[in-house]
Amino acid sequence: MFKKVQNYLLIQHPLLWNTKIVPAFSLAIVLHILFFIIGYLNGKVTFSERQLLHYSIDTEIVVFFSILVSLLFFVIWFIYLNRNNAFRAFYPTAAKSLYLQWLILLCVCLLNITYAVSYSVGKSLKTRSYYSENEAHRRLSTISLAGIFLEDDDQPPPPQT
Repeated sequence: MFKKVQNYLLIQHPLLWNTKIVPAFSLAIVLHILFFIIGYLNGKVTFSERQLLHYSIDTEIVVFFSILVSLLFFVIWFIYLNRNNAFRAFYPTAAKSLYLQWLILLCVCLLNITYAVSYSVGKSLKTRSYYSENEAHRRLSTISLAGIFLEDDDQPPPPQT
């Protein structure tokens, strides 16, 4: 299927063929879906431990891997992009060709750097699917009222006699 699309783009729209927009967009969409699924599977609410920060170590690891995947994607995509560079070969192009190529590059780059956003959306969607907002506020107020009976982790335990 990709070969037929690439052949059509080569003949009808050489700028789209040169930028490899079909493989780049399809791979980026697949990676977004993968990061969303990972975020959805990782999004859980635990009441057994205190979370002082919104981010956990899992989020930091996923952000690191999303940056790593983005860099790898950019390197491979730029290698394929520069193989048939019309500007390097002094090939005559249309007046709006440079602007269209810049727009395509911008779209692919924006789609490529937002993998961590897909992870966060998946994680928050899973978290919000536990209860409705009203039910969560009601349960939170009940837990807050019971907080005076809990021992604070920052203070040492009372001395025993």
